[in-house]
Amino acid sequence: MRRPLFYLSAGEPSGDLHAAGLIRELKARFPDARFVGFGGPEMEKAGCRLEVDLTESPVMWFLQALVKIPFFARCLKRAREFFRREKPDILILIDYPGFNFRLAKIAREEGIRVCFFVPPQIWAWAQGRVEKMRRDIDFTISPLPFEQKWLASRGVETVAIPHPFFEEIKSQPFDLDFMRGLAGEEAAALTRPAPSYGPCPLPPNPVLTLLPGSRRSEIAANLPEMARAAACAARSVPGLRPVVAAFKEEFVPLISKILRRESLDFPVYVGKTRELIALGACALAVSGSVSIELLALAKPAVVYYRVGAFPLWFSRFFRRVRFISLVNLLAADACGESIFYPTRRAPARPSEKERSLALYPEFLTGRDLSAEAARPLIEWLAEPEKLARRRTELARLRDRVSAGGSPFKLAADAIIARLE
Repeated sequence: MRRPLFYLSAGEPSGDLHAAGLIRELKARFPDARFVGFGGPEMEKAGCRLEVDLTESPVMWFLQALVKIPFFARCLKRAREFFRREKPDILILIDYPGFNFRLAKIAREEGIRVCFFVPPQIWAWAQGRVEKMRRDIDFTISPLPFEQKWLASRGVETVAIPHPFFEEIKSQPFDLDFMRGLAGEEAAALTRPAPSYGPCPLPPNPVLTLLPGSRRSEIAANLPEMARAAACAARSVPGLRPVVAAFKEEFVPLISKILRRESLDFPVYVGKTRELIALGACALAVSGSVSIELLALAKPAVVYYRVGAFPLWFSRFFRRVRFISLVNLLAADACGESIFYPTRRAPARPSEKERSLALYPEFLTGRDLSAEAARPLIEWLAEPEKLARRRTELARLRDRVSAGGSPFKLAADAIIARLE
């Protein structure tokens, strides 16, 4: 067998992290392998030669994609030239559907195998794209039980793995010095997952962790109302300490500006998301992959996502699932409930049944619902037995969906088996 050549493509920070874990596992099997592609700093640190860093300016919404069409066209042209010249053994795609589906089509035309490792969530918003999946993708490696069933039932070859975030949380050490600075010597105990949690008094100054997103546009849209919700909770819970997790240093000026505008002085910490999740009694987070990080530590949270009134109305015509949080979808599926709406149009507001199934109260909104978002936080903080009960429910779900072995080893096994 020639020296293996793996071409990868990830466009989001979470995909960059997942791809890096897979690269390390494949490199352990093939020490002389080459890794090339589109991605971010984590992939580069793991040993991938980046053609372009796609994670520097992730795309959200239609207009942003239109503006970047010339950039993506140049990337696709560059990839086609590489495929013709070097003939990679396989193209490994990680989410990022708008770009990666086009890249998959090029690879198919050039006779290169294609794998989706952590595929895009087309079951939620673009179910018709399963035709592209069948046509251009040889197989997928899926971390979500309901996604595995959905893809397999539509003729897409699917390999099941636990979600990579669970292994990434376990494998990366916590900054205990930082944590002790906020929580004293009890900090180390907060990093150890438990199968269940009993009620215990809150510390004198409990932490509320705000997770406003990994994109500038998310922070600008969500943090003002998240900060108001946190301030509302702090007025009701004596000693409560809201803190803000900044994904990158470059986001700190924007976060500080928003907090000043709201007349709030919450501390902001960069690159300490996992530590702040562990330290928090509970959290207030945007919708996204961070919910899996919260689940990994069985951390109660409220999910908040602010969009414009028109995008919210328009989304009802193509949104197919009952929840915006992956954790709530996993919880519904674990209970034997369908994750999909029975009609083609999403209702204007969640039903009582959906509220009862949701482990994370969630707010997808086109208006300020900060006061409503604060209520479950206040309830948990005022009644530790309810907080403990929710943590136990989350721990049970986590243990159920994270079982099955190392996602990176299982993914590498599947890829290697199809190269031989």
